[in-house]
Amino acid sequence: MNEDAFPVEDWLLNLPLYRPVQLGADIYEAIEAILLFARTVDYYCPGCQQNATFMGVVSVGADKVWREEQHLVKINRLAMVAGTAR
Repeated sequence: MNEDAFPVEDWLLNLPLYRPVQLGADIYEAIEAILLFARTVDYYCPGCQQNATFMGVVSVGADKVWREEQHLVKINRLAMVAGTAR
């Protein structure tokens, strides 16, 4: 996945809370970026002069579901290629 296309760290810093975000055709890549974000990001607020640390943790369930989905996508692509090769 292209991290520049879905910069989760920038989203954490710049998007207002509780405001809907419009996503286009790349919604699945955006969901993947958010669900599988497993980094620690440190921020500093000059207004309140406080540090804040956000740690993305990928749940076992999210990881399992995403891996199964990716496996099915690969199988479907192989089936399509095999079908067109006949």
